[in-house]
Amino acid sequence: MKKTLFILVMLAALALFADPAFWPRTNVVEAFVNTANPSNTLVNNLDAALADFKPGEVLQVRLYEGIGDANVQARFAQNHGGEIPSVLFGGSYLVSGIQEANLYQNEAQSRIWTSSPFKLEVNQFQPATGATSIQATLLDAQANQSGLSLMMYLIEDEVGNMDHVVRLLHSESISFAGAGQPLTVNHGFNVDPAWNQSNLWVMACVQNSGGAILQATSSLVMPSHSVRGVMDFAHMGLIYPPNSSAETNTFWVFNMGQAQSIETILVVDNELSGWMFNYCDDEGHCFPGTIPQSFYLGTGEAKSLHMNLWVGAEGETTFSLKVSSPNMDPYLLPFHVQAGTSVSDNVLSPSVELGNNSPNPFRHTTEISLNLLKNERVALQVFDSKGRLVDETPVYELRAGENLVSWNAPANLSSGVYFYRIKGSSAAPKRMLLLN
Repeated sequence: MKKTLFILVMLAALALFADPAFWPRTNVVEAFVNTANPSNTLVNNLDAALADFKPGEVLQVRLYEGIGDANVQARFAQNHGGEIPSVLFGGSYLVSGIQEANLYQNEAQSRIWTSSPFKLEVNQFQPATGATSIQATLLDAQANQSGLSLMMYLIEDEVGNMDHVVRLLHSESISFAGAGQPLTVNHGFNVDPAWNQSNLWVMACVQNSGGAILQATSSLVMPSHSVRGVMDFAHMGLIYPPNSSAETNTFWVFNMGQAQSIETILVVDNELSGWMFNYCDDEGHCFPGTIPQSFYLGTGEAKSLHMNLWVGAEGETTFSLKVSSPNMDPYLLPFHVQAGTSVSDNVLSPSVELGNNSPNPFRHTTEISLNLLKNERVALQVFDSKGRLVDETPVYELRAGENLVSWNAPANLSSGVYFYRIKGSSAAPKRMLLLN
């Protein structure tokens, strides 16, 4: 009887930790800098912006004009025509010139919780010979696409007054036969004997045909115990009607290191009368927010959860799910909720496809692409990084098909990340960067 019960418990545990078809994304930040003028202000601001991120969330490298092979220098031509110095996020989002640290931090912060259908691992890196082997795995068959490439960067730290210097860059096309079938790519870098081998490391990235980096990894030593969160929704911009109940999308806690028991508890920054929170797993088990809960996660296993909220009559609050263990520093998954204009997922089905804005970043004015299924009148809503509605612009008599709509930022808006959406649509908001 005891053996049967043990088997049932183990089967339940296996169901509880079923692998999702994605992996936490490691984000890449590339700084393009002039050798004659290393732009200390830019790299100092970038260092300050990325200092508080956990290992594995962000990889920062720097490409200096005049340093590195022909492929490194060719990368300058792929930064979308931006000036030097500039910073490229995820291979596709360029911030030109020298900006304040908070702008770089906001952009990086908006990316660290995203998922990727790819998993990358460094099988081998030998600094003396340059021998490198990367394993890439497609986790979601529906995400398979043509035009993918694997880029490998050889980087040296502490080169005089420069750091994270890209020495060599190799890129080749890759394709996946299907999900779950690892693909191994080998390459031999020609290591210059003058380089400090103890300061060499490699970074590998999967990039699509549009230039976006979909996943990355490195040979840097990661902590033996760590977790990551995946929240592919606007968790810092949740807005629900006053006096209503709400349920967030599912989010995930991944164990990125050795097997361990973790403890979770809700930490509320500002208590509001009439507001209540708890969280549940996707098997229907709910947990009081203020009582610690323990879960066991093996290496690579993930726990799926969602928040249950009762939103009060008015106000806004920020709270976090704190994930901790004796082996690691606490890891916080933050949420910001406001009572007001609803941007929840439980709204009308979208009749408008929300496109990107251009230019992005922009000053004063940008154009947003809208693709309509039918002739329609819509309203464009813009929210700040805390989820507060800062502008609502009626857009009249749009035709079916593609439309370009201009948005003029109100004069009182400061530089920073903003989100835009179509009022009444369930399509996820999109991000843009205003520079004043």
